[in-house]
Amino acid sequence: MAKIDTFYFTPTLDVGGSEWILYMLAKGLNKERFNPIVAYFIWSGALEDLLKQKGIEVLCVVPNKINISRWNRFKASIKISRLLKKRKIKIVH
Repeated sequence: MAKIDTFYFTPTLDVGGSEWILYMLAKGLNKERFNPIVAYFIWSGALEDLLKQKGIEVLCVVPNKINISRWNRFKASIKISRLLKKRKIKIVH
C-alpha cells in the first residue's frame, strides 16, 4: 500500500505551543502508512532540525523571509496549492 502524504503548515518552526504539538503529531505518525510533510511560512527554528532528524520533510514556502508582504503571502498560497496538487496530498493539517 502506498504511503499517504500528510501536510502540516505553520507560520514558524520556533519552539512554541502549537509548533511543539505539530512536531509531536508529525513524529508520532505511523511511518509505514503516512509520509508527513511540514511547511513553514515566516522563519525556521529549532524544530526544523528535530523534524529532519526524524526523517520528516521540511519545506519553506516563502524564500524571502525579510519581506512578508501581501504579495509574498499570495505567492506562498499559490505555491502551497501547486504543491498539494502535484504531490496529491490527501490530508492537510
